[in-house]
Amino acid sequence: IQSNSTLLHHFFVFNNTPFLPTHKMAEFVLTPQVKAMALKSLRDLRGETVFVVNLETSKPIRAAANGNVTANGGLGPNARFKVRRADHRHPLGPVVRFENVATGKFLAIKNGNLQLGGGGDHCEFIVEQSNQQAVFLKKHKNPGARIGFNANGSSVEANSLGNGARGRFFIFDRSEEHTSELQSPRASR
Repeated sequence: IQSNSTLLHHFFVFNNTPFLPTHKMAEFVLTPQVKAMALKSLRDLRGETVFVVNLETSKPIRAAANGNVTANGGLGPNARFKVRRADHRHPLGPVVRFENVATGKFLAIKNGNLQLGGGGDHCEFIVEQSNQQAVFLKKHKNPGARIGFNANGSSVEANSLGNGARGRFFIFDRSEEHTSELQSPRASR
């Protein structure tokens, strides 16, 4: 088993030369080691920025400039979200909004569809911890509506999800030391 510092070394050193990703961000790879680094609770979040990774696709949620939301992201700014905590809680878990770093828009469920929003009621989600480390992201005003994705990364109608992998997520702290451990050594598209 490699230590975190050993993993960090493998991803930021090539031919004994340190490097940082440039315009092409590294590909995200959800391995058992990476799953173990997911937050156990939002109380463990050290900063404010996270990657939200869908269990079905094994990829981060990504918000495009045109408003499309998919679960086939990498590690770039379109797949990073600032966690904005609400002033209220829900019995199922904390209530938060996820603000996309690249677009400044928030994940939202409106009329049963996942989209980007301006930060209002449609953008508030309950982070419900299940028996597993993967969480459910339920709309605060309608907990029957949840974020979910098909295997190809397309969003699922919010009211049609069961309890399977399509509607489960791992949340990762985006701190610099952990981000390097989440990436594959090969660049993504």
